[in-house]
Amino acid sequence: MYTWSLKDLYEGYDDAFIKDFNTLEAQVESLTQLAATLNTQADLEQWIKELSEIMKRFRTQMAFVGLNMSTNATDTESHKYNGALQNLASKLSKPDAQFKSFLIKHKDELNQWEANSPLIKEHSFLLNESINEAAFNLSDDVEEALSIMSINASSAWDNLHSHLTSVTTIDFKGEEHTITSLRNLAYSSDEALRKEAYEKELEIYEKIEDSIAFALNSIKGEVNQTSQLRGYTSP
Repeated sequence: MYTWSLKDLYEGYDDAFIKDFNTLEAQVESLTQLAATLNTQADLEQWIKELSEIMKRFRTQMAFVGLNMSTNATDTESHKYNGALQNLASKLSKPDAQFKSFLIKHKDELNQWEANSPLIKEHSFLLNESINEAAFNLSDDVEEALSIMSINASSAWDNLHSHLTSVTTIDFKGEEHTITSLRNLAYSSDEALRKEAYEKELEIYEKIEDSIAFALNSIKGEVNQTSQLRGYTSP
């Protein structure tokens, strides 16, 4: 099995990981409560601070889980936390919709808030992007429902895609290789080896091309249908 050191993130699914996950749950709950009462410049500053902390911790946890799954797709602990993190992420959909509604309501005040607050000014581009995206938002409850449903739809197909590409192997120069290990050979100083590894990677895809096609088509289908609901002329 091909692995790499993730000690810069966590030693494993240990006390440090669990503590961060529990903190993340509490932070999401706090942001959810804040979203329901957003009304002032101070509220916007608090939102930015809380969301920044959530995203920083969430990215670290997802990176650790994802990298573990990429080398051991059958690891039950990784799958457990991958599902838990996806569920947690889905809980941010309704607060995010409420936040965008708040921005729309106060968009005429945003320039003044930026002038008053270095923190808000620093995030000016992202805030204006959120205002533009809000035009395609559905109701808060529908946004939440779509996010929850995606866990067993596009996210599930994405997981299947990741699983197949990480566990499918092929013999290359007397050793069993996965797609990841073959791709690593792209950095070899041996030009001939790089070419052979690339050709072998194309060969391994032939084993799973039908399943991968189903996964990608299902993800695309969800994106197309959701885009139509939102009123986009094109995905």
